Amino acid sequence: MNPQDGLGALPMNLNWPTEPTVNFSETLDPMLSVDTTPDDVAWPQIDLVGDAALLLRHFNDDVISQMGSLPINEKSAWRTLHYPAAIMTLSQLTVLDADKEKIKHANLAIFYALIAVSSFHLSLNSATFPALARPGDYWRSLSCRTYEAAKHHLRISLEKECQQPNKAKYKEQLMGISAVLATSLLSGNGDDTRWCLTEMERLISWRGLTKPSISRRARILHNIYAWMRIVSESTYVFRDENHAIQAPFSRSNTTAKTTADKQCACAIHQPRYHA
Repeated sequence: MNPQDGLGALPMNLNWPTEPTVNFSETLDPMLSVDTTPDDVAWPQIDLVGDAALLLRHFNDDVISQMGSLPINEKSAWRTLHYPAAIMTLSQLTVLDADKEKIKHANLAIFYALIAVSSFHLSLNSATFPALARPGDYWRSLSCRTYEAAKHHLRISLEKECQQPNKAKYKEQLMGISAVLATSLLSGNGDDTRWCLTEMERLISWRGLTKPSISRRARILHNIYAWMRIVSESTYVFRDENHAIQAPFSRSNTTAKTTADKQCACAIHQPRYHA
């Protein structure tokens, strides 16, 4: 698969050591059972009318331009696929007043992941966007909560939405994983990055490569995976190839937590770049 054939996306200014390929994970970590996750993780406190709309607009206007894309003469998949999907989910939660329990978890993962990466970007660049500034660690705390929500809904989707009766669309699940993956890459979270890449490869092998034909949108999302995989493998040192499988979405260095991280139980690491 050639990443130049479609669209890929990566954070700018990467500064990571190298890391080899991981093996496929067969199951999700039983310690992270979706049945025991509290509602305040699945449905974090957020102003859907005010903050969510503002953050999605900020993602579209300012964050996408900080994420590399190939080929350079085409629109980014983050603008043509992920952003519209997040807007649709926001509409379901607000204007359409849909039953949130009936919204696909894959779509909720996309929505919360884009909110997380947008608010994380604002937490790093508050001086650049004074009109969007909030007191204290407002944006970082929101990023933590929504990132946890995105991971929660992604886990449920991978467990329960790959088959009927609640089957999600293949491209929705690809977008969900790639959105969480982008957030983990931007924040420098190696464990989450490895887990997402592993699960995205499993999903492509199981649901994608078995299809008689692959749509253009699916190919674009495959290329996002390929591009992220190539860069992550060339910029990480993988010390324990089983760790990402055994403990998905966990922090590897608990002593590095900041006060804000402890307050919101966030897996996002300290920033390694400034967009």
